[in-house]
Amino acid sequence: MDAQNAEPKSFKFKKIVILSGGAIGVETAKELAEQDIRADEIVVFNRINPDSNLKTQAALRGIKQAFWARNLKATRIRFSTDEREAITGADLAVVVAGAKREGNETRDDVLFKNMPVIDKIGQDLKNYYTGETVLSVPNPMDKLALRLQQVTGFEPGRIVGVGGVLDETRLIDSIIEILGDKIQHNRENIRNTAVVGEHGDNMVAVLSQVEVKINGEWKALSTVCNQIDMSRIEARTADAIRDEDGIRTTAQLLKIKDGEAGSLPTHQQLIRKTGLGGKRFIDETGSSDFYGPAGAIVRMVDALIQARSTGKSDPLACSCYDADNEIFIGKIGTFDAQGKFSAPPEMQPALKLRQESETMENAISELRRSAQSFPPLPHPLIGNHQTPRAVVAL
Repeated sequence: MDAQNAEPKSFKFKKIVILSGGAIGVETAKELAEQDIRADEIVVFNRINPDSNLKTQAALRGIKQAFWARNLKATRIRFSTDEREAITGADLAVVVAGAKREGNETRDDVLFKNMPVIDKIGQDLKNYYTGETVLSVPNPMDKLALRLQQVTGFEPGRIVGVGGVLDETRLIDSIIEILGDKIQHNRENIRNTAVVGEHGDNMVAVLSQVEVKINGEWKALSTVCNQIDMSRIEARTADAIRDEDGIRTTAQLLKIKDGEAGSLPTHQQLIRKTGLGGKRFIDETGSSDFYGPAGAIVRMVDALIQARSTGKSDPLACSCYDADNEIFIGKIGTFDAQGKFSAPPEMQPALKLRQESETMENAISELRRSAQSFPPLPHPLIGNHQTPRAVVAL
């Protein structure tokens, strides 16, 4: 093959720093390190905290031993409690530090618990980080990604939230759970699964664009859902039938109790299952999900590698800065060759259902309201502040 037609050389990060060694941080390090194709080195950083640091180091040691047991070539993973050393020289930063949701807590319930953590990390990134991209995970994700941008002063496109990618995986799982045998329990039989808007009650699963493959033929998800619902129509009330027109907002749907969900039209069950994906994990395990977020982070890292290698990534849904509304919100966009994310208007999905457009309006309104309630930015001297133990635990 001549040089002109040669495949582009795959990009590899020199150093990825994961800011916090809780459950999400450890699982992310594990998934990124497998196969040694994404980075030369992965550094997991934690504040000085004897108890949590011992657990993190033990987990990382176990990961290394698992790699060796499989005779697997893997990226070097190391642990650090020195923010300057950990961040300096990194060309990708992943922020996962923050309080986990407990019991009936919503994402918003942990907003002001997590804000001091984000303020400190933002100061550290501002002081030591020279890479281009920062991936942000802590909840409430859109609101804390905005706070991180405010504290760092980084230009739009450098800080990107993972909510849309994570919500898309939960939508796919919900479709497979409901349709099951019809699509052979196969993710490859589902496409156009965009989830935009807020990572929370006002997420917008654009079901009007989703297609599923049944018996070798691609069909609109709405058509399949309507066929399922028509088969149950005798058992449903007139109010439930009218809900097919999209009268209820996503926030209203998420308040419906589990016992009542079965009477909803199928497409609204999908919205409810997707929106409650994180809460369902907490209810069933007693802990916040860390597998899903780690997988979403890896997908975004792979998109960045694709962009650095070829000049542009495939489209994906991420939380990014919306200059018109001065908020972070989920949109469809791409990474460029420098690792900067952009979401031009022409890439945004058409919101064909009234429920979709109304929920997007609610998301914008809620995120703008929340941004106006943020406390003042921290003083630069916050660099000497020690983050409370209870806040950094994941």
